[in-house]
Amino acid sequence: MEKRHFIYLTTNLINGMQYIGQHYGYENDSYLGSGVEFTKAVDKYGKQNFHRVILCFCENQKEADAKEIEIIAQYNAVKDQNFYNLATGGRTMDFNLLNRKKEEWQKAHPQEHQAQVDRWRQSGTEANSQQVLCVTTGEVFPSLCAAARHYNIAQSNITRQLKGRGKSAGKHPITGEKLVWQLVNND
Repeated sequence: MEKRHFIYLTTNLINGMQYIGQHYGYENDSYLGSGVEFTKAVDKYGKQNFHRVILCFCENQKEADAKEIEIIAQYNAVKDQNFYNLATGGRTMDFNLLNRKKEEWQKAHPQEHQAQVDRWRQSGTEANSQQVLCVTTGEVFPSLCAAARHYNIAQSNITRQLKGRGKSAGKHPITGEKLVWQLVNND
C-alpha cells in the first residue's frame, strides 16, 4: 500500500459534527484531521469517538487543494454550524478569515467553547509549562499552549515537531515561512 492524497470527512460520533479535510497518507492510517476547533473537539471527546471516511482520492497536491475547496463549498461546511471547518480549504489560507470564522464558531457554540476554556484553566497548563522558542522568529512563549494560540495552530502539531516527527509546525501568517520550534532550557 502506498501513500496517496485524499479528501476525507470525519464525524464526531457523540454530537454529529463533521470536519472535511485533505491528507497525504495511507487509507487505513489513524489521521482524523487538524483544524483548530476540530483538534480541540478530539481532545475533548477522544479519538475513539470520531470516524473518518474517504470521499475521494487525488493525483497530487494541486488536485487535492482544488478538490478540498470544492467539497467544503459543496457541503457549505464553513457556514454550516454542524461542521468544525473554519476555512475554505486548500493550502493557501486567509488567516484574517480564519480568525473571523473561529470567533463565529465560538459564538455559535458558546457552551463547548467555554468547556474548552475551563478545561485549559483547570489543567494549569499555562502556569506549569516549559517555555517554547519559535526558532524561525526568535519569539519565546511561556508555554506550548501560548505558542499554538499565537499562531493559530494545533498544539499537537508543535508537539510532533518537538518530538522529531516533523521538520516544522505551522507557517508564519505573513511571510509564509515554516515555523520551527524548540523547548527553552531554563537551567
